Amino acid sequence: LQSKAAHSVKQGTTLFNAMSSFTLKTDQGHELQLLKDNCPIEDGALSQDSGDRVTVIYVTSQGLNFPIEILKAGDQNDEG
Repeated sequence: LQSKAAHSVKQGTTLFNAMSSFTLKTDQGHELQLLKDNCPIEDGALSQDSGDRVTVIYVTSQGLNFPIEILKAGDQNDEG
């Protein structure tokens, strides 16, 4: 089977950061709830209860948002 799930990328500020999920207020002004679900999280990306600037790469499946990777916003590594 081929998966047709396309990934999305959003940048914004965390409103709420819990153990298994977090809420992002996107730069477009929308609230996006995401499950952490063992995805890679860049050191310091989700360091506070709220107010972290992050970039989230995620997929949506059955109405739930699953991050593929969570990065600190603006930290695009210029390696290579």
